[in-house]
Amino acid sequence: MDLGLLIKSVPATFWGIVVGSLFTVIGVVLTNIENTKRLRLQHRHEWTLESKERDLEMRRNTYLDAMEAIAAAVAAVGRFGDLSISSDDLMRVYTDKSAAIGKVSIVGKEETIQAVANFSRELTGTFLRLSSKRERLNWALQQSTIVEEKLALALRELEQLQDQLNAFSFSGQRDESAKHALRKNVEFQGQQIGDLRSEEAKLHQQFFPAQMDLVRETVSEVASLDRLLVPVIKLVRTELELPFDSDFYTEIIEDGARRQMEYLEEYIADVSAAFLPDQADEAVAGAKATS
Repeated sequence: MDLGLLIKSVPATFWGIVVGSLFTVIGVVLTNIENTKRLRLQHRHEWTLESKERDLEMRRNTYLDAMEAIAAAVAAVGRFGDLSISSDDLMRVYTDKSAAIGKVSIVGKEETIQAVANFSRELTGTFLRLSSKRERLNWALQQSTIVEEKLALALRELEQLQDQLNAFSFSGQRDESAKHALRKNVEFQGQQIGDLRSEEAKLHQQFFPAQMDLVRETVSEVASLDRLLVPVIKLVRTELELPFDSDFYTEIIEDGARRQMEYLEEYIADVSAAFLPDQADEAVAGAKATS
């Protein structure tokens, strides 16, 4: 059979249906291809968003832990002047959390890692500077405690000697040499007590200004560390896509440090006036200098 005659024998309407169906199939195929492309793009976009969210969540958790450790460190610096807290207790909270700061190097960008490293270096220097002065103050406090214990012991011995002398007098004994020896011991013990009280007063006069100097330095060191935290916070918030006004934050820090120092100097002046009148003028002068 001649193929040409066969084709010619097919009605034109049939070829219209065939061609129309072919275009339909082509359209469906093209639509499916476009839909597949859109789905792929949508999946890629969703995967990118999920990946970004996971990355932000990991960074957020890491930085929150690091900032908690930094806050504990700054708080420890602020308590260096409180000698009622042992050195171990003073540093325990920070040392328990300090490992979190090192994790910043795993997730942070280079600028953030550098800023945190700068802060950590200065924090170490602050600890060393304040620890040296705190140890000297602790030694002075120990000396004062030793003198107080000696004074308490001397007072008890004086009381015992006085009781012996009174009992000797009431007994009516005529042994003047023994009575004279007791009186000498009482006088000697009284002189010792006077010397110990003078030494105790001298130590107290020296200890309070030295402790207040350490407290002043802790306030100053905290302010310096807070300033170093500004670039750290800025870089961290940038990575977390959060806004941050460095100038506004710096202004808050400076105002807080200034007010804290003013309050401290007012406290020193009040305490000096009440308990250390010889040093009251110096304390008032120091308060004026900071205002």
